Amino acid sequence: MIKGNMLRKISAQDVNIVEKSLTLKPHQSATDLHKALKRDGADLCLNTVRKAIRAASYTYENPWYAHMVKDANKGPRVVFCRQLIDANNPMNDIIFSDESSIQLHNNKVTVYSLTGTCSATNPKP
Repeated sequence: MIKGNMLRKISAQDVNIVEKSLTLKPHQSATDLHKALKRDGADLCLNTVRKAIRAASYTYENPWYAHMVKDANKGPRVVFCRQLIDANNPMNDIIFSDESSIQLHNNKVTVYSLTGTCSATNPKP
């Protein structure tokens, strides 16, 4: 026997609610969005929420990391590095990595963005 809500179609109102929610908080997961919709009284299963997200033209992606060094700061950084070299600083308090991933805290985030827009970025010091 098939439950009645399993055959429910996604309404335009469902898509609008998902659109507004993801516009305000793009870093939430589909599960978080599902819980929020249930609190608001929507009777949608998680798979239906995912379909509504796709119907709202949002895609799920992991943000990529971009350097947060501004052009104005690049010159002073070079001067600082030259001062360290001139002072023969052994740099014992610096961790160097050779193309290795080092994670200091839980920064595994996902984000929803509109299809066809630029990917989201996280600043990387």
